Amino acid sequence: MTVNISELDTLGNVPRLYSFFGDLEGGGVTTLTNFTYDTIGTFEIVQSLDGILFDTLQVEVVESRLPEVFITNCNNLEISVQSVDSFYDLVRIYFGGADSVTLSPNEITTFQFDAGGTQTYALKGLFDDANEVCQMYFEETIPLPTIQAPQITTAAVKETCRDLYSVYLTLDEVQNGVNYEITFSQSSSTILYQGFLDTTRLVFGDVPFELSEYCLQIVALDACNNQRLQSNQFCSNPTSLSLSPFESLYSSYEGSSVYINLDQVSSGTFEVERRFLGGDFEPRTTQSASFTDPIGSNSRQYFYRINYIDSCGSTLYTAETNPPLIEATKLRDNQFEVVLTPPENSLESLNSSSYFIGNGSNMSSEDLTSNLFQLSLDVSNGIPRQFLQVRSNYNDGLVLGSNTLNLKYELVVYVPNAFTPNGDGLNDKLEFFGLPTENATLKIYSQWGQTVYQSSDLNLGWDGVISGSVAPAGTYLYEIQFETSDGQKLRQRGTFAVIIN
Repeated sequence: MTVNISELDTLGNVPRLYSFFGDLEGGGVTTLTNFTYDTIGTFEIVQSLDGILFDTLQVEVVESRLPEVFITNCNNLEISVQSVDSFYDLVRIYFGGADSVTLSPNEITTFQFDAGGTQTYALKGLFDDANEVCQMYFEETIPLPTIQAPQITTAAVKETCRDLYSVYLTLDEVQNGVNYEITFSQSSSTILYQGFLDTTRLVFGDVPFELSEYCLQIVALDACNNQRLQSNQFCSNPTSLSLSPFESLYSSYEGSSVYINLDQVSSGTFEVERRFLGGDFEPRTTQSASFTDPIGSNSRQYFYRINYIDSCGSTLYTAETNPPLIEATKLRDNQFEVVLTPPENSLESLNSSSYFIGNGSNMSSEDLTSNLFQLSLDVSNGIPRQFLQVRSNYNDGLVLGSNTLNLKYELVVYVPNAFTPNGDGLNDKLEFFGLPTENATLKIYSQWGQTVYQSSDLNLGWDGVISGSVAPAGTYLYEIQFETSDGQKLRQRGTFAVIIN
């Protein structure tokens, strides 16, 4: 604060001294008639004329503060402004140009801007019986052409402690600087909230609740025109499931973990127990919201039991869940029987389940009509490893994944178990079917291990001739070494019979 002293007396040219800290004897005297205080406090200014104390003046220096005002958006680029400042005696607001207004504490005014977008206004605090404050503060606001009530997209009531309830609310959007009012209604109405919103997900605790239909509504308040713009009304009939934190409980395998989806709660914790197929539940972890549980094996089957411990320390609800689970039993080469254990959860409307088999981009799928099905591995889906997973589809677009089984495709060359080299034109050759490439060699052994035939052209087959004569009837062994299309070298052995008739 700067003090300027003007000589208004008629004493003429008399020596004048000033002390701005009230101490003429301390040496802090000056002939200067202006002084700037840079600290807050109460100070005494002393004036002496010709060495004689003549006059004193007490001044108070206060800090400079941004005046507090409450600005609310209305329709048509109009705003409502209320002074809520308790420091200054008055607040002056400059809207630009010659537009300004001075407000007493709690006084309200309105102002309409000519254009939208970011608008700048200035604030200055004023004191009674004092010169005007120098400091001016510049602030910004964004007036709205239209305000509207947001739509309620989801709402739920959850029991967070025995007979204590919270309301969870999701809105589609909120507008900046709009004053909202949220009402919860049953046999009577309760205003849950009134004020600005900066999030679309809201939680209100300790709500008076009866086990009957409830309705929620949000209103946008136009303070300038005294209008109440109402949202849709959201009503629901509570059930024991909807009041629990397990209304949206489900689980799904995701990579090297299992994802467990839980309802949003504002208090309490979830104690998680886990078991493997055929085992007992064992304590696993404690969580406060949806989570992913790391697992040791992607092909292992996991089951979960979850206890909701309320804020009072009691087990309020318990539920179990498991993702879709599959087991496969090998029937023969590349043939499996698969058993699907359906997912257990709180979801409604399971639409369909499909299995997916393959490796990388070589995938095929088929819808399931039964929880027990047979599967034939196809070489086109990749070799040697193929991965099997079942996905359960729900009508709301949610897809739950099962555990993933690692199945081995065994590339098998088909060799008949017998042939008759008698020249009758029927089954005269031992032929080979299903070779992936022509890079293959064949050796045929007698039952005593002697090599009786070998060739690198399996398209020729074997006519059953050994050293110019037809082979004796009996059992023979074969060994095929062949190369796959991706360069793998494989070997297959087996037996067949030569039949002479």
